[in-house]
Amino acid sequence: MTVAVLAAAGLQVVAGVVRVRGWFHCVRASSAACRGVRFRDVVVSHLAGTGWNGLPVGRWGEAVKVALLQRRVPSAPIGTVAGTVLPLALIEASLTAISMSALLLTGSISPARMVRHLPATGRVPLLATCSAIALAAGYLLWRRAPRLIRDFRAGLGSLRRPGLLLTRVVPWHLAARALRLVALAVLLSTAGLPVAAGTTLLLMILQGASPSVGPTSAAVRFGIVTAALPAGHAGTQLAHAVRLVIGATLVTSAVSLVVSLVTVAIVLRTASPRRIVGRLLRGPLRGLRRRTAAIAAISTLAAVLAFAGAGLAATDNVPTVSHLTASPDRFCVKHSRRCRRPGTRLSFRVSTAAKVRGDIRPRNANLAPYPEFDRSFPRGENSVHFNDRRLYRGRWTFRIQGMNRVGSGGIALVDVHVVRHT
Repeated sequence: MTVAVLAAAGLQVVAGVVRVRGWFHCVRASSAACRGVRFRDVVVSHLAGTGWNGLPVGRWGEAVKVALLQRRVPSAPIGTVAGTVLPLALIEASLTAISMSALLLTGSISPARMVRHLPATGRVPLLATCSAIALAAGYLLWRRAPRLIRDFRAGLGSLRRPGLLLTRVVPWHLAARALRLVALAVLLSTAGLPVAAGTTLLLMILQGASPSVGPTSAAVRFGIVTAALPAGHAGTQLAHAVRLVIGATLVTSAVSLVVSLVTVAIVLRTASPRRIVGRLLRGPLRGLRRRTAAIAAISTLAAVLAFAGAGLAATDNVPTVSHLTASPDRFCVKHSRRCRRPGTRLSFRVSTAAKVRGDIRPRNANLAPYPEFDRSFPRGENSVHFNDRRLYRGRWTFRIQGMNRVGSGGIALVDVHVVRHT
């Protein structure tokens, strides 16, 4: 298991290096000052910044890699180097939209079951506020820092050359996605889930769509994947799979962050956080007037914090069900002379008031689950008596999941054993 998780994390890092080859061509096509940039300079900048994108707040890695690359081409304005990132984001968004459309059109996923896990109207006000802040920051830059805007537009030179994008950028993005699919397929296989093209592709889409890598975000992403599986996979054991996928997500983020820390320390020749920040800002702000530099810094910080708030709004506040236990875990279901107390008592904890759905399925057969309850529970400790005369002797897995207007949380499971009598 450990080998599979480390192999998947390594493949994810390699996929990022492969993808950055497309950024290299976008940088060289942006201006004459950038034509002398070397591929290894772009790779080092990417490795130094990619780990910071895994933090729950903001996309700081993009700013770090742009600042480091600008140090390698000091004659190129910082706005031009920053503009080269946008074509890559547009290509990624296009490929994601194409992949999701293909999954929906071919029926590989079940939209009706998946939509319950997606953000609901409760997050719309916060998302709208964050978007407004980002737009205001962009307008401030447009009005008060026209030079930066001109430089940024110069960095979009690759968008005016579709042949370059199709032959030297898109192929590297596709190759990187293929490596990521292999990494996720290894994880799903190790977790005991069916390695279907639709399931793996959906998990890759969700992995790239969420800016946060915390346990809550990872649980939500995995919940969407398991909910989107066809009904024939309903009997799959998911407890081990949930732990493995969430653990692999955290390991990948930790590996990337360590690589970024070491790379930044080597490139800037210091391990002091104060000196690192100072040297990263020295190049981008060189040549700008004090007022323009202050406006650029404040606007960029406002935009980053706005997108960070949007990311947190998209991944938090879902109900979490934990500490699920069955007492006793061996019980009978039909009252008789030798079965005086049929059933068991399920105890669990809910992070916030939510509707909780529970079902049970056999462990030794790939059958649809038996729905048991679907009702509201208050925040905190809860318990419910459970007994179902339809159950037969053998081992079963009880699964419960909380949901509210924000979305659905992760799945809690407990294994029980149905016997003839107790």
